[in-house]
Amino acid sequence: MSSTAAAPPAPTPTINAAPSILEKVPRLMDELPKHAKPAALADKVLGYGTAGFRDNADILGSTFHRMGMLAVLRSKKEHKITGLMVTASHNAAPDNGVKLVDADGGMLAQSWEKYAMQLANANTDKVVEVLDSIVRAEKIDLDTTGNIFIAKDTRVSSEHLSELAREGALLLGGNVLDFGLQTTPQLHHYIRMWNHEQYNKGDWASEAGYYNMLVDAFKQLTTGVDPKKLELRTPLYVDCAHGVGALQLTKLAKELGDMLHRDWSITQWDGIYADLPSRQTKVKIADRTIVKCTEDETQATAPEALKDAVSGLVAAAGPSARAFVRPSGTEDAVRVYAEAATQDGADALALKVAQAVHEHAGGVGDMPSAFVA
Repeated sequence: MSSTAAAPPAPTPTINAAPSILEKVPRLMDELPKHAKPAALADKVLGYGTAGFRDNADILGSTFHRMGMLAVLRSKKEHKITGLMVTASHNAAPDNGVKLVDADGGMLAQSWEKYAMQLANANTDKVVEVLDSIVRAEKIDLDTTGNIFIAKDTRVSSEHLSELAREGALLLGGNVLDFGLQTTPQLHHYIRMWNHEQYNKGDWASEAGYYNMLVDAFKQLTTGVDPKKLELRTPLYVDCAHGVGALQLTKLAKELGDMLHRDWSITQWDGIYADLPSRQTKVKIADRTIVKCTEDETQATAPEALKDAVSGLVAAAGPSARAFVRPSGTEDAVRVYAEAATQDGADALALKVAQAVHEHAGGVGDMPSAFVA
């Protein structure tokens, strides 16, 4: 859907204004003509609203290039990450659009929508003037770092348009992280979590964290609901199928597996698996950095003698036995986990592995003879 809202006039430059953005980015004069405003927009005004800008993808090249620049300016202003989403949601396939995401994970501040319209609708030879007016009005320090996240939907035009936005962002010295194919809510989530002090170093600031958030919210929603009602299996209808949302559901379906169609309750699934008896302990060593593991921490790779010792102990403990060792993340110690068909078997295996760690990885103190929490 196209919008024909009137574009607010760009502020008139003042005498003795601050230095032009060209002094920081002289390449602008060479790059802007490469992404000139098309003739199709000569008599058309792009309006920025809740849906951002939307129109036929063929005429939006200059708009995306300029919105990349605006996203960086917003980031420099807020000193936080902002975002740019390439999507036209439910519009027809030939269309596309762009939404800017603010540092709090919400929509672009209304006070900046006028800047988006001024920049998108400016003639090519007026873009520098509009950029200068934004920098002056918002008192933006162009030497400040600007960081933006970009994501896109599955439209044929999205790859090209997201690249134009990226080029615009880089032109103003921005750092760009492209998340590829994501839903709009996912991009909002990433920006909010990366900017939030409580979450920006945790698991929430990721694609997996987004799914965890949904699961957690659903659990809260169903708290207090009659358990018998929750056993009723009903279809789950999701908007945006056949688009980028469908790809995300496919990822989720792979994790859920048969749970999607076996029509089993959580209790039924829980009943098909029984935890083996297990034991955890730890061993203090002189230097935890000498112990290396595979990425999933299910097998030691160094020291070689420790790797061989653990493999031999597990093989001798029976077909149900497993044991893992990994260096602690906070102290010079190695964590040991073992399981076996019986509790006695798990205890014996854990102690033998702990003794192997002490022997082959520089154990501190006496050889382990009991379990340490």
